[in-house]
Amino acid sequence: MCNYWDIEEARTKSATTLSVRMSDRNGLGPHKHVSGPKSYIQVEQEMEVKLGRPPAIGEVFIRTHTKKMGLLSIGKTQKVHEVYKTNKEDKLATLENDESSNGTSRRELSHEEDDELFLQSTFTNERGKFFGVGSLGSYINEKRKYPGSSSSFTSL
Repeated sequence: MCNYWDIEEARTKSATTLSVRMSDRNGLGPHKHVSGPKSYIQVEQEMEVKLGRPPAIGEVFIRTHTKKMGLLSIGKTQKVHEVYKTNKEDKLATLENDESSNGTSRRELSHEEDDELFLQSTFTNERGKFFGVGSLGSYINEKRKYPGSSSSFTSL
């Protein structure tokens, strides 16, 4: 291993990748993961046990992008959170206004509505992948059905 780092090519590559990792990214600052070694699916499953219901994608996003001190990561994460929060408040206000004219009680967003609201609030890359949802992204278009959750699954 020491011999590898004695090679000029390895040192150059290391310096290049360091500068890319620490780059400004068009004003968004360096990207840092704060969710640790757990996959987003594992975090979601733990939240489901804790909450007693499946968490919305926005809840998983906030959980996986919040630092130990309770602050969200800076940059793109904060922008997504602010847009999501604003969109959710606007949607709830609209629902409240509609229901107050009907005389019905206040309604919360359904799980699907909340997920759709988050997906409208986040960024997508050039391949259409949603920012901030990690491994949950592969299950979004499949109505969040996970391997082994099918009714046709049989245990051995």
